[in-house]
Amino acid sequence: MARRLLPDAWAQRLLARVARERLAATGFADWAERELLRRDPRAVLHAAAALGRYTAEPWIGDIDVPTSVLVHTRDELVPPRRQLELASVVPGAVAHFVDADHRAVVRDRELFGRALVRAVDDVTSAPVSATVMRRAS
Repeated sequence: MARRLLPDAWAQRLLARVARERLAATGFADWAERELLRRDPRAVLHAAAALGRYTAEPWIGDIDVPTSVLVHTRDELVPPRRQLELASVVPGAVAHFVDADHRAVVRDRELFGRALVRAVDDVTSAPVSATVMRRAS
């Protein structure tokens, strides 16, 4: 049934268009299009839809280890508001801001890397909670 609702040719055109439009300014559009089209296009679209439906709400507040959240302030894929909401529901989480979009990890590796190092430093220097110590023993 999925094959009838989402023909391969349509899915391929959609993936190619999304890759070109979303990544045109990055220099990665051609590469991304080739990579996406190497996969089953319907499977890629179904995976993207599943990611869009995913929620961590049932368990996110139960995190009991030091946590850092990288917030990309110019993200168009995951709005910064949603990233801050995530940070606010993780007890004790520290938000680290990256003045870049979602693709900063490849577009501005140095900027992203500095923020990631700060985030890891925060996590590794945080005191270990009693809950974590009980589980470790």
